[in-house]
Formats: sequence, structure tokens, C-alpha cells
Amino acid sequence: MKENLKKIVMIFVLLGVTTIPGVKLYADTPRVTFSDTYLTFEVWQGNGNSSVRIGSDFLTKNKNIVKFDEFELIKYGEKVFDTSNYMVTESGNDTVITLRESYLKTLQDGTYSFDMVFSRAIIPVKLHVVTHKVKVQDEYFPFVLMRGNGSAQVKLPSDLSGNEFYPELFQGLWYKGSKVAASSYSVSRYQSITSITLSKDYVEQLPEGEHYFVADFMNVDINLKLKKVTGKKRSPNNKLVKVQKIKIYAKKKKLVIKWKKQKNVTGYVVKIGTNRKITKNKITKIIRKNKNTISIRGLKNNKKYYLKVRAYRKIKGKKYWGVWSRTVSKKIKD
Repeated sequence: MKENLKKIVMIFVLLGVTTIPGVKLYADTPRVTFSDTYLTFEVWQGNGNSSVRIGSDFLTKNKNIVKFDEFELIKYGEKVFDTSNYMVTESGNDTVITLRESYLKTLQDGTYSFDMVFSRAIIPVKLHVVTHKVKVQDEYFPFVLMRGNGSAQVKLPSDLSGNEFYPELFQGLWYKGSKVAASSYSVSRYQSITSITLSKDYVEQLPEGEHYFVADFMNVDINLKLKKVTGKKRSPNNKLVKVQKIKIYAKKKKLVIKWKKQKNVTGYVVKIGTNRKITKNKITKIIRKNKNTISIRGLKNNKKYYLKVRAYRKIKGKKYWGVWSRTVSKKIKD
């Protein structure tokens, strides 16, 4: 296997190729490299040294690609980093690389990228220098409600408002002066974009309207906004459909009225009168839900009567009224 790898490497070298996917050639030696992921030095906030441990981290653990005695140098950009600016020590199975305070004090706030070169791997490491904090004023970055899963997400590109947003600098999310529980959101980064995602459960418990948050990074506070619109709420009476199929039978001095029974109602109201608007000689009757017929007595012969019906529902002592049916009429004859 090793012989085959050497042959492949030599072919690429002869062809003038200096990189292979997953492998970088350095001094004619294949080394494991990483893209879109990195380790971090301790955030430097103005005093002391800053270190990173390599060996038991998520990049190199159990891979047997870095050892203390295989460390060679640090690269910063295309240049070899001056050895007077750092020291390398061994701690258990880890290699600990420490940047000296004297060098760190020469840096301005920002993020710096280094490559730790070992004989079998090149490990990318970032350093965040944060000696003061800024607040983005009068600007709110919107959450977007995610269709399908009910969560809400805001994306923060690294150059947004001239600031950089890294998950390792994130300290918490605040809402109305209180810190949001870490279980209610997640923070992630892909390429140059850091995303904050509110969980479905958290979004659901927020009332309809606009909600304002502060994302607390070590280097900057940024304002976020979520606009939650769930649509017009339907009150229970909206679900009561119009009463249909009203039939009237006229008998001597009375009317018998029937209609189609509805589901999930408390009862019905019948209103009857001698004009189309049902304002003259008005009679109102309330009927129980298990009935869909009523006889109204004491009416006059040779008189035309108008009537309409609607359903109602009673919830926690409050009545919700349905829509009135169309107005129908019937004349009582001798």
C-alpha cells in the first residue's frame, strides 16, 4: 500500500501537480490536510498566552497522524512563522502549541489563520483576537421561518456589518432581557456563513407578532428579528356552517319548521316575524341540539310569516353564533 502511494505521489510530482484531494505534498512528502474545518487557539482578550492542543481534538483523535516529535513548523500565509513567537510542548498524547503574549500584543482585533505542519499532517488553526466589543446599532437581521419543519433561521455572513461571526465566539441568545435556553436553538457554520436556528418548539410557543433578540458574540452584539404570522385565527363560530334545507309546513294558526341537523353544536335559534327583515311581531325560539324541528303556535291565519335559523356553540360559558340561514316565508291559510 505504501509503495503504491509513493508511486502515485511521484507521478503527480512529475506532472507538476502539487495537490491531491485529501493529501498535500510538502517537501515531497504526502500529508493529510483538512478543508472547511479547523481547530482554534484560546480566544485572546488582551493578556497572557494563547494555546491549542492537538492530538485529542475532533480532527486528529485516534487517527495517529500527529505526534510531538513529528512537529516541524508553523506557516502563516505563505511564510514560515518565526519560532520566537511560539513554543511547543508535550502533554500526554497531545502536542500543545502556545503563542507568546509578546507576539499577540502586536495584533489587532480579528481572526488569523495558521497551519501547524507535522511530518504526516497539516492542521489548520484559527486565532481570534478580541480586546473590545462592538454593538451593531439600528439594524436588525431577520429570521426566516423554515417551511416544512417549523423552525426559524438567520444567516450571518462573515463580512456582515464589517464583523466576523464564528460559533466559537458565540456566547448566547437573549430575548426580552433573559437568556434563551441553549436547547431552544443551535449555532452552526458552513463555509463563511454562521447560522442561528430556533427550534420548532420554541417558535411555536411565541405569540404572533414581531420578536426581537440579541445574538451575543464575544466580539459583537447583533440584533435579530423574528416576525411570526400564522394567519387569521378562526374563532369557533367560523366553523358553524349555515343551516341548510329548511322546510316549512303551515297548519291552522301554526307553522312546523324543519332543517338539516349539524354536528358539534349546542343548539339552534329560530327567528320569525311578519316582514322580510323580521322586525315586526318578532318571535325568537331556542332549540336543543338533538332537535331539528319546532312547532310555533299562536300565529294568525291569512298572514305571511318570514323566518331564519342559525346554530350556536357554547364553550366555557361563552356562546359563539353561526351564520343565519337564508330567509324563507310561508303563509298560513284558513
